[in-house]
Amino acid sequence: MDFGEAYLVGHLDGKSNNILKLIPPDNGFIIEAACGINNIHLVSKNGKYWLFDKRARIWKNLNQILNVERPEKCEDKQIIVTKVACGTRINLAVDNLGSLFSVPSRLDLRVLVSAVACGKEHALILTTDSTVYSWGTGSRGQLGHGSVDDESHPRELAALCGLRVIAVAAGGWHSCCITEQRDLYAWGWNASGQLGFAGETQEEVDGRRRVTSVLAEPSVVDWPGDSINVSQVACGSRHTIALLDDCSVWGCGWNRYHQVCATLPQTIFGMTRLAVPPNLKVNRIICGEWNTAFVAESNQSPPVVE
Repeated sequence: MDFGEAYLVGHLDGKSNNILKLIPPDNGFIIEAACGINNIHLVSKNGKYWLFDKRARIWKNLNQILNVERPEKCEDKQIIVTKVACGTRINLAVDNLGSLFSVPSRLDLRVLVSAVACGKEHALILTTDSTVYSWGTGSRGQLGHGSVDDESHPRELAALCGLRVIAVAAGGWHSCCITEQRDLYAWGWNASGQLGFAGETQEEVDGRRRVTSVLAEPSVVDWPGDSINVSQVACGSRHTIALLDDCSVWGCGWNRYHQVCATLPQTIFGMTRLAVPPNLKVNRIICGEWNTAFVAESNQSPPVVE
């Protein structure tokens, strides 16, 4: 595999562990990609925005959506997609002007968007002024507005007012964000411990664990031990992975398929440090619905040749 190439890996054509190389019609160098249930959205270095239909195995050029209701003040600028995110019901794209698309429609927002994330039925956006908005299905508190109501349009998270947010992530029915102070906030569905709360959200009742299953507003996640600084967060369907600034990796939530760690129990309550080979330095974390991947580099010095 080379830089700029895209591959679809998993259960394909009735077989597990298949690999399909994705080659867009322009043979472009891929710089951004997001995978949904039926489609994959890819952006090439030359500015092309492609949709790949996994079932029909056909490509569709989506660049025409960028000219829908094109802002008059930007008529002379080249507009290209810079970020994409896929969910079950919502697919998002952001262009180099900070405009947001719920593909294929441009959303009329009075803010500039810097990052996007999609859950199964909800979406988060982070604006250039560090504000978080959410919309979609709210049945498990995943929107963070203090209720389980749905929202048809992006709505600012009042509970985060006064905090500067630098990153957002969306799981199946839960959400997370990182603030400028490097704290991790989580909200939404917690039936499998995916919000990372090990203390106040669970208790023993008649010898059985009782867990707060829905948290409808953002709450800061506590870590065991000393204070920490979170640098990245990624969410799967029912699990959460965090990377700290000391390069340690932590996780919580549903672990039925070992998507958090093969040596941990099926359900993990509270952020737990994951075993990473000592010779590796993790630089990036990525979660699929039921899997997790790290991008890492060796931290061992090459042998000295005399």
